[in-house]
Amino acid sequence: MPTQQRIILRLNGVHVFGDDMNNLYISPSRIVPTALIALWTMQCLSSAIAEPSSLHSQQAAQNSEIIDIISNANGHDLNLLVKLKHQPHIAATQITDNGFTLSISGLLLHQASIDPPTKTYITSVEVMSETNLQSSKLEFSTPRLTQIRTEIFKNAILVSAKLAKPAPLNSHTAAQSQQLSITAPQKARITPPQSINQEKHFRDVFQLTASYCMQAKKLLSEDAWNLEAVADHALCMVANDKLDEAQISVDQIQSFSPNNWKAALTAGEILRLKGDVSQSKIQFSYAMQYVENPEMKKTIANWAARD
Repeated sequence: MPTQQRIILRLNGVHVFGDDMNNLYISPSRIVPTALIALWTMQCLSSAIAEPSSLHSQQAAQNSEIIDIISNANGHDLNLLVKLKHQPHIAATQITDNGFTLSISGLLLHQASIDPPTKTYITSVEVMSETNLQSSKLEFSTPRLTQIRTEIFKNAILVSAKLAKPAPLNSHTAAQSQQLSITAPQKARITPPQSINQEKHFRDVFQLTASYCMQAKKLLSEDAWNLEAVADHALCMVANDKLDEAQISVDQIQSFSPNNWKAALTAGEILRLKGDVSQSKIQFSYAMQYVENPEMKKTIANWAARD
């Protein structure tokens, strides 16, 4: 697997995270994925400030709820994003025999059993409140883990873990997902269309109107982790020749939703504008595989055949 680029970032002076032994540290710097840093900059998502626990102990825990759980499993790596209605004070993870627990200080979540995210190694999620501790605990059932790390963001917690050994992909769906990620798509049969003029702009062909792009921007201002809005924003950025910003959004989407057709379409257009026609056609072919709408599939095929 390719090595993920990492950089050191200082945000608000402090950061709380767990190491492989599940100890908590407060550090003036931390290592985070580049794509996430760029997304914070783009969407003005500020990292949560880790305050001394003595300050939090004076505050009553808030009743809160889980908005969504997004996850992505790739080989030995498991990334999990827990989106919350309110800001957590401190988050800590601990590896267990059956998976791991996520303890959240400062929020009381409703007790529940949550359907696990699809196409991942998570088989169940149990939520419980610990009123006497002013906190909540989530129990995730997974294959055995060897490493785990926790990071706090604005109204969200990111958990990054490594499996102890390759997890078997037993279901047909998981096997199909694995194959999509490692197998090049079949070459699309494309005939030069008459309907798309060579001078026709990407923005017009895919109907990226001003109102469409404004709506994507509005949704992102309300929820910076709305991946569909991020995908729409990426299309709008590439339509306006802002290739670097579009690539940042593509990288973020593909971290959690590798089969997103809008991300593949955007990636293809970025490569086309940079003159890499052969690679752009591969990305356009991916987009045609992932999209379900027959008309959009045809539109992408026609656009790919222009060069």
